[in-house]
Amino acid sequence: MKNAPAAVAADCGLADVPLHTDVWVCALQLDGAPQDHDVLLRLLEIGFLPGERLRVVARSFPGGDPLAVRVGRTTFALRRREAGLVRVSTTPPVLVRAQEQGQGQAEQPQPSAQLLLPPQELAA
Repeated sequence: MKNAPAAVAADCGLADVPLHTDVWVCALQLDGAPQDHDVLLRLLEIGFLPGERLRVVARSFPGGDPLAVRVGRTTFALRRREAGLVRVSTTPPVLVRAQEQGQGQAEQPQPSAQLLLPPQELAA
């Protein structure tokens, strides 16, 4: 059963997401401590990229550390500290038709800062 998207703040850390809620990566928190740079690089390498859909599928008992996070068809275990570096949103990224870009028929995520804006903010 999927939790209501309203249960998640518009922009929060992955560690705060309820189980089985679809969220999308907004950004990685780059202003963290110097020791977090290696963790951020690893997160990027394994697929925690802006626009990617994620789902927290399990938490360890009793403290909830680590979390099992599904990215695509792969599940990763992340410590709460690592998951807190991933900023997520319940709003899916804006898609731009590839034919409008002159690249074919399929829809593709727009490779710009607008990729991360909810549709209501694009109209403003």
